Amino acid sequence: KKPFDRVEFRRALAGAVKKGELVRMLGTGEEPAASWIPKGYEGWYPFRADTEGRDVEFAGSKVESREEIRIAFDSGTRNSIAMEKVQADVKDGLGWKVRLRNLDWKALVHSINHDPEMVYRWGWSSLLQDPSGFLLAFVTGDPFNFSGFSNPKYDALVEKIVAMKPSPVRESKIV
Repeated sequence: KKPFDRVEFRRALAGAVKKGELVRMLGTGEEPAASWIPKGYEGWYPFRADTEGRDVEFAGSKVESREEIRIAFDSGTRNSIAMEKVQADVKDGLGWKVRLRNLDWKALVHSINHDPEMVYRWGWSSLLQDPSGFLLAFVTGDPFNFSGFSNPKYDALVEKIVAMKPSPVRESKIV
């Protein structure tokens, strides 16, 4: 959804969140994530932080927005803490106004399937320890592509990756 249909908005949002601080605040011993592919899977790469705990790949990405950014998430103390931290980081780092929308699980799922907010908190897992389950969630027309993302080059690349056996060549295409 606009404005996140533009890559510079996605990069700015990713670069504003101080993930290192966020995981420390939650106190669960988790590591900040740098990629959609989880640790232990082919194609995962480690989080690299700047001095503020932001992803070095996107830290410093800036774009102005006069539009209020709306973020939906499911209820729970942990999610509220995380989303309030994201809200503060985005406001401090980018100057964006962010409105949080705390929904019960059923309402969030309904929202994502019918008219999702610009940004929403969503987790993903896979039955197999293969990155394909994570990559397919952004392929055009995939039933689990809730974001609506569509890019023919991405679709073609994922089609090649899915057809390959695990190997260094396949992993280089994922990263």
